[in-house]
Amino acid sequence: MSQIKNELILSGDKVAMLEKNGQFYFENSAMPAFSRAEETFEGEAEKAGFHSEEAMQDYMKDIRKEVRGLVCGYTR
Repeated sequence: MSQIKNELILSGDKVAMLEKNGQFYFENSAMPAFSRAEETFEGEAEKAGFHSEEAMQDYMKDIRKEVRGLVCGYTR
């Protein structure tokens, strides 16, 4: 299996064999999970009121600042 992984340029410990429309293919087993997560979260940012990537990034920066300011349950 290691030789197959190397020739197909697959990394990781687990490889998934998948079938789509009668064709079989191999991929890193984490990839289907990431694809399902992407599908699940699609549109959720807009539902939460974020209409641009910049707005989401600004929100995340604010959260990081807030978290970094917390020490042992109190704000510095």
